[in-house]
Amino acid sequence: AGVNVGDFIDAKTPAKAGALTAADVPEVIRALRSCEPPGCFLLLLMLLFGTRIGETRLAKWPQFDLEARTWTIPTDNTKSKRQHRLPLTPMAVTLLTRYRAYQQANGYRGVYLFPGASKGKPLSRSAVFDLVVSASGARWHSHDLRKLARTTWADLGVEYLAGELLLNHALSKLDRTYIHTYAERQILDALERWHTWLCERGFSVFLTETEPRLSFYHNSDQPQWWQGVAG
Repeated sequence: AGVNVGDFIDAKTPAKAGALTAADVPEVIRALRSCEPPGCFLLLLMLLFGTRIGETRLAKWPQFDLEARTWTIPTDNTKSKRQHRLPLTPMAVTLLTRYRAYQQANGYRGVYLFPGASKGKPLSRSAVFDLVVSASGARWHSHDLRKLARTTWADLGVEYLAGELLLNHALSKLDRTYIHTYAERQILDALERWHTWLCERGFSVFLTETEPRLSFYHNSDQPQWWQGVAG
């Protein structure tokens, strides 16, 4: 008998459409470029992986293994209360490496990718909300980045099950470990397709731009984090 996708997924009420469509991606990229770190990279990471606010703003550097190319989100940070492991594409590794080097070059040695106003604390949820409103002009919200990713994955031919695993949605009736083993390659393939698609629509500016602009610390003589740090 064939495999029924419904056997794997808990029934849910159909989700409302997001405020963003594929046609809005250039606008989103312009919005990201208008932000300063850590806000820019936080929204960028949410767009790249379709992660939630909590999963992203609480991210710590030890969760990232750049050699093994994985991001492991601990159970305490996920809505499902299940550990969530995401593969990192080469593009994601490059951006993470540049962002970390930028932080270190500016004297930051903390564990959080997105430090907040209080020492040793991450950006607060309200701070993330404020930066999204500022970047988007209140036209879209952080969750719309996740919805945009999910919708586009489907348009790119990503298997439904792989998309659900990427979003860490609840599964049922079969052991998740078996499913993850089966779908590991499909998940990486989905992200590679998605990241390539984004680059074709302007995201490549974060990989290729060389013109210095406003920096993290408002010093116009310094390049943005994605331009790399001179050795």
